[in-house]
Amino acid sequence: MGEWISSKEFTQKYGLNKKSLEKAAKRAAVSGKKICKIKFFKMNFRYIQGKRGGKAGKVLQIWSEPLSLEELEMFESDSSVFEDNQAMNSIGSQTSLMQPKHSTHLVHPIHSTDKGSNDGYKKSSPMGHSKSFTHNANIIDNHSNVYQEKGLDNGRNGYGCVDFVRDDCVDSNTIYSSGVLPSDAIYNRRSQSNARRFEEKIDNRGAELIYDKGVEIVNHKEDNSPQALSLFGSASLMSQEKAMLKLKIIKEWQKSKGRLKEREFIIYINDSKLYPFSLSASKLYAWQRDYRNFGIDGLIDERGKHRAKAGIIENNLVLKDIIDRLILASKARFNLSNIYELAHMNLSKMGLFDFKLFLSKEAELFSYNTLKRYVERYLENNKILKAMVEGGESKADSCMLPAVGRMDWNVDTINQIVEIDATSIDAILDVPLLCKSYGFDIETMERVQKRYVLIALIDVYSRVCIFQLADTENSLGVSRAIAKYIKAYGKPRTIRGDNGRAFRSAYVQEVCLRLGIEFVHTAPYSGWLKPYVESNFKKLQHKAVEWMSGYIGHSVGQRKSIEEFDTRKERRLKKGEKTYLKNLLSLEEFEEQVENYNKIALNKYNATLGDSPINIYNAKSDEAISLSDYELSTYLSVLKKKSVNKKGVCLGGITYQLPSLYKHSSVYVGVNINNIAQAFIYDKDKQFIDIALAQNTHTDTMEIAKASRKIYQKTKKALKKKMIEARMRVEAETPLLYKSIANTLLSANSPQIQPINTQLEDAKSRSIAKMASGGEWMEKISNMKEKDEKTLNKKRVTWEDIASKKA
Repeated sequence: MGEWISSKEFTQKYGLNKKSLEKAAKRAAVSGKKICKIKFFKMNFRYIQGKRGGKAGKVLQIWSEPLSLEELEMFESDSSVFEDNQAMNSIGSQTSLMQPKHSTHLVHPIHSTDKGSNDGYKKSSPMGHSKSFTHNANIIDNHSNVYQEKGLDNGRNGYGCVDFVRDDCVDSNTIYSSGVLPSDAIYNRRSQSNARRFEEKIDNRGAELIYDKGVEIVNHKEDNSPQALSLFGSASLMSQEKAMLKLKIIKEWQKSKGRLKEREFIIYINDSKLYPFSLSASKLYAWQRDYRNFGIDGLIDERGKHRAKAGIIENNLVLKDIIDRLILASKARFNLSNIYELAHMNLSKMGLFDFKLFLSKEAELFSYNTLKRYVERYLENNKILKAMVEGGESKADSCMLPAVGRMDWNVDTINQIVEIDATSIDAILDVPLLCKSYGFDIETMERVQKRYVLIALIDVYSRVCIFQLADTENSLGVSRAIAKYIKAYGKPRTIRGDNGRAFRSAYVQEVCLRLGIEFVHTAPYSGWLKPYVESNFKKLQHKAVEWMSGYIGHSVGQRKSIEEFDTRKERRLKKGEKTYLKNLLSLEEFEEQVENYNKIALNKYNATLGDSPINIYNAKSDEAISLSDYELSTYLSVLKKKSVNKKGVCLGGITYQLPSLYKHSSVYVGVNINNIAQAFIYDKDKQFIDIALAQNTHTDTMEIAKASRKIYQKTKKALKKKMIEARMRVEAETPLLYKSIANTLLSANSPQIQPINTQLEDAKSRSIAKMASGGEWMEKISNMKEKDEKTLNKKRVTWEDIASKKA
């Protein structure tokens, strides 16, 4: 069974010249013929409208099987023979010249014939099919007038065929017994002048076309099978939506004709940004043509990637299941080359493919590019999977978790809810002044060259915020951050934070209790419950820290790229430092740059707020309540119960003195975190008494005191480690040292051997010589013989001999 194919495919199949074929078809078309001849080939041809869009021309199609001599003679003898509509029998030609694209345009080709008196005449069509026709009716006179009476002259579609779906084409002369016309009821123009009365039985349709006296009756047999959906009805929702948008543009253009030029209309549509595609003159022309010819079905795009399940992987369920399973099993990345090879290996194991051909690059079931396109489409439709494979569940939650509602829905004034969080900054800082001020050498640089922690508080209502640097995420740093916010924007009513150890510490809870602040803890590992402070950190890290000295990247991969900017030799010379990067910022320099950035960010317009954060805060700044530095220090000091002795109160190795101390046997003492030379004294009921001073006045902060102790402890630990290593080395080397020295010294001279000992020495020498020559066995044997002889020759001892010896 043949089919309509392109001229290019036909020439490649039969080894013909494409240009020659096109010329032959053009000559035949000009002459009004449907058969073209080239060399010894005779073939049926046709032209169809191109589907590339715009002002594309017609496409030449050739019937895949050349006509035989008998078929050619039969066709030439009856040029008006009935032509089969191959689109109804071949999947590859569903949109042929005579078959509309959608199922609502229901027409069928009828060709007149001069042999109307031949009953049962069978004719082979150029498409290779035979049809049986019965011609036993009179010719209807003035058939064209019948069309005019029915109003069908204006109802022809773009193919010169009458469209019976139009309302103005239906009258009392057209009767549909089942209410539906068969999809292959098309009337050809040529039948107007020479129509015949005939009856045709249509395969797979169960319908009969009967023409009698100009009355058209279509009788359908009873068929309860479900009707096939149209192309629009079977398309996806996205394709249907795009088709409706195209139809909307067509309708707008029809209304705008005469008032707007085509160019002006296209500019108007593109500037409106109401459609997900850009309009061009070629698209507008193509959409109008397709809608005129095929209706809404013509606006469904079935080309390329728009085809439903067009790929080899989508159509093969076994192959699709294997590849989907490999995609789901991926970790950290999608290794396409590995998936490509494993898929062929699995198919080979199932006996569906020979893997040896794949290894030798002789055959493959699908190409690498096909797999790449499929994986891209798969991940596009499964974004959660992509996020989980590349970044784990945390990244999936961060990127894909639905953001429903707003976290500030219950906030109506400043300082009502303040969010707090801490994060490590993406930069390494260098603070050598602390080491030098306490007289430590450069080896302690590793202690102060590190990633410090940034603690932030942000007001949910106005978005004003502060940043506080700390050595680690500790309770003292959190308390200082709270104090800094109170001094800048006032005391908050509620602080919302996570379940970090510092936020849950007894010290922070006590500070908040004494300040009258409620601390609310969110659910564990739920960053979306405090979104404003998380977003604030991201803005700071990506906008400010990225351009600072000592920036090391937002991830391990970025840090590796930054560090590898220098050669490996240079990187190995950093001698215990955290990074090889030069010109690191100090704490003071970093704090200054962060404060400058924060000031700029607070004056930037916020689309959600409708104004800048600083203006939102200033509008209600009269509601803010702050505290003095000294009062904050009292609230932030850690109270410990201590006994009063004759020298005063001792806390942290420092003795504090106050005359009124001696009225109490025990008091609560809290060191001023800004000046450890001062201590706040409270009685047993925690009523404030006074400020005590240290014996030797100090002006250092608590952080400096702690840092100095840590540096001392580290120095002591390093020294102790060196001592242990030195001891182990000395213990191991001392025996070897003694031995090597002893070998170099003189030994005492050996004394002379006396003559009585010369025989013993000679026997020893002989024994050594025998042992060296292997004669020890001979000596053993001779000794055994001598022993036996002595035993045999031994005199028997009698009792007389024994008695005589005793006497």
